[in-house]
Parts: sequence; C-alpha cells; structure tokens
Amino acid sequence: MINLMPDEDKRQLKAARLNVSLLNYFMILLVAGAFLVFILYGSGVLLRQTEESARQLIEANNTKADVFETTQTQITELSGKLSDAKAVLDTQRSYSAILDAIGKGMTPGTVIDEIALTPATVSGEPLVVTIYATSSTATVELQESLEQSGLFTSVTISSITESTAVSGYSVTASMTLTLTPEAGR
Repeated sequence: MINLMPDEDKRQLKAARLNVSLLNYFMILLVAGAFLVFILYGSGVLLRQTEESARQLIEANNTKADVFETTQTQITELSGKLSDAKAVLDTQRSYSAILDAIGKGMTPGTVIDEIALTPATVSGEPLVVTIYATSSTATVELQESLEQSGLFTSVTISSITESTAVSGYSVTASMTLTLTPEAGR
C-alpha cells in the first residue's frame, strides 16, 4: 500500500498523533500527581491523629506522674515519721518490765516500802528505796539477788536499822540501786 497523502498532511497527522500521546502522558502525570497529593494529605491527617494521640498519652502520663509524685511525697513524709517513731520506741523503757524484774529478784522476808521510777532513774540516776526485812541477813540476800538479776549496775545498802514501823519486819534498810541502760527494753 502506497501512501498518496501529501507530505504536509502526513506531518500534520504525525503531529496530531504526537499531541494525543502527549495529552495521554499529561493525563497520566496529572492523575499520578493527584494521587501523590491524596497520599500526602492522608499522611498528614494520619500524622496529626498520631500527634494528638501521643499528646493525650503524655498528658495522661503527666497526670499519673503528678499523682505518683504526691504519693511519693506522702511516702517520704511517712517514712520520716516512722523513723522518728522508731527512734522514740528504741529509747522507750517499759516501767512494768522493770518492776516485774525487781519483783522477781525479791527474796523471802523482804518488802519494798515504795519505789518511784522516773525517766532520770531509768536513765542511770541512782534510785533510793526503803526495804523492810525480817532480818539483816534477808536484806543482804536481797542485795545479792538484785545484783545477780543483771538489772542493776550497782546495788548498795546505805543503812540498816532496827525498826518496828511495819509489823513482822524488824529491820529497815535504805538501798541505792542504779539501773542498767538495757533495763526495761
């Protein structure tokens, strides 16, 4: 087949085909560009949502951290108070335990007239007590018993006198006692 078309028409036809091809490529580029813009817009929306979600998570964690900080402050304060209470309890003495130990150290034939435990006497200041006994031997036995109890650092008899102040007890003695630092703990 021989093409009998004039050369000018051939060039116009060739240019028309090229224009159609260029128009097709332009349309493909336009669709591809629109697709890229859509992808970029979607990515931006997704990033904004992720940012907002992260911001809310940070705010929630900050609230939790504030609550934890308050709790931590309360724990620190309570720990300090417990340390103070422990220090007080470590230095606290049980007066009833001291009296019980003295009672266990009493020997037959002896009684204590009066005993006054004070913080000073519990801290090591000498304690003077009046003892009534059936005999001076009972007074010496009481002294030895109290010395062996481990409750006192020193037990001394200041004086022994004959007396009829209490019926059945013919001897009155004055005894000086010094409690150990561990007494009553």
